Amino acid sequence: MTYLISLRDYINDYMGQELYRVGRYGVRFLVCLLLMFAGHAKTVTAQVSFAGTQTKIRNGDFSAAVLLDTLPKEHLFALGPEEGLRSELFVWNGRIIRAGVWRENGQPYVEKDAKGMQAVFLVWANVPAWDTVVLQENIVSLRQLEQIIGMNAHRHGLDTSKAFPFLLLGKFLNAQGHIMDNDTSRNLITAATGGEAKKYFPVDGQRVQLLGFYSHHHRGIFTHHDSFTHIHYRTYSKHHAGHLDEASFDPSEPLRLLLAKKATF
Repeated sequence: MTYLISLRDYINDYMGQELYRVGRYGVRFLVCLLLMFAGHAKTVTAQVSFAGTQTKIRNGDFSAAVLLDTLPKEHLFALGPEEGLRSELFVWNGRIIRAGVWRENGQPYVEKDAKGMQAVFLVWANVPAWDTVVLQENIVSLRQLEQIIGMNAHRHGLDTSKAFPFLLLGKFLNAQGHIMDNDTSRNLITAATGGEAKKYFPVDGQRVQLLGFYSHHHRGIFTHHDSFTHIHYRTYSKHHAGHLDEASFDPSEPLRLLLAKKATF
């Protein structure tokens, strides 16, 4: 005798058997699947990009290397000097901040949400999320801070052979920074102009937000020739920002280091 079954009946019967098997071995199967994907998981950190170099300034070239308005603004963190060395540029989470000096009284000012800014050189990264590390050390110099940042980044699992961004939140004990304030009406521009354009300001006792970039391989590009870091600061009053030259930190208040959260997929 010949029996005919419909395609639907066959599929239902087959699926019923498979569902039974999955029900019986499902946990083991899922565990194996997760282990397989974990073995191929990839960890990605924030990509650091740059345009122009610090060497341009030493050579007396203050022309623009990048227009900030062309960069993707979402979660953008960036720093560098403005074209012509007229000011310092500081981008915090997509918001462009221009730090300058009033010609009338020589005092610093901050212009928020600046438009049309161009930089002699710029280093940047887009960082959607950060992990926080509370630093326990009594930090008395930028050289010590640099070492501590590198050590904590390594502990955090970052590849410190590659450039990475960082933030710091804390209070200065003693500090000094500068703001570029070149008089662009000057006809003669030389290699010395870069140094002459710096206006220095004390930042003692100020609570600050710091943005920096760390790299072993970019001296003279976006870090100084004798340093692995380049750091800009902004006071909590939001009326003063600039490039950080010297700093010690108040040990009575916590100093928080923020490192880019690693994405795994």
